[in-house]
Amino acid sequence: MSHTFSDGQTLCPYNDSHVVSRLRVIPHLVKCRQQHPHLMEKIKICPYNQGHHIPSQEMTTHLATCKEFESSKLGLSERVHQQGNSSQKKSGATSTTKLAAILKDFDDEEFAEWN
Repeated sequence: MSHTFSDGQTLCPYNDSHVVSRLRVIPHLVKCRQQHPHLMEKIKICPYNQGHHIPSQEMTTHLATCKEFESSKLGLSERVHQQGNSSQKKSGATSTTKLAAILKDFDDEEFAEWN
């Protein structure tokens, strides 16, 4: 979403006349995106938060600053650490094969399917 007001309401990226409560933003975006299929190429959905509908030309910048991305990196870090601890108990070291198995879940092609 491109603009959030101080009262927690957000401006819809598909129709500037729609001001939506933060509590209703996801259902609204789903409905509005369906009603404006001609904008699907121009507005992409962040792979880290389905509530972030971003103009295509701004997606790279958004991904570099998205707070949800930081959270997902923390989640990945925890998974790698947990996997490493369990494999260290078994073999004494974290295998790159097991690390690769964890990282495969974060494939760029998978995220592209969401957009």
